[in-house]
Amino acid sequence: MIEFKLIDKNDENFINIWNESKYLCFDNYDETYIEKLLINGKASIYLITGKNVNLKMIARSENNEYVIMIMVGKGLSICGNQIKNKIFENGFKSIRYHTNKKGMTRLLKSIGFSINEWVMVCNG
Repeated sequence: MIEFKLIDKNDENFINIWNESKYLCFDNYDETYIEKLLINGKASIYLITGKNVNLKMIARSENNEYVIMIMVGKGLSICGNQIKNKIFENGFKSIRYHTNKKGMTRLLKSIGFSINEWVMVCNG
């Protein structure tokens, strides 16, 4: 059984999870942007646990779309479908997950995600 726990911003684990997770910010999100969303209640931190599952997820909603900004931990291959189903059960029409990791792309494809955008970057 997978357990989903919303971590309140007053919970002592809130800052610990954010500090563990913020190194995963990349081009699409800088840590200041996400931190402001979290402080203002526009994004949430979830702890997802179960047998061989220990994930921390930072996400927000945008209209009818659920946007997963950061996910860190282990067990997504075990509970990915359950996370996806839980999001849809809560009324969202789609899920967006930005990643620059090839392994994550393969894993997300295996649970029904598809690539619908390529982001090109040129740094000077």
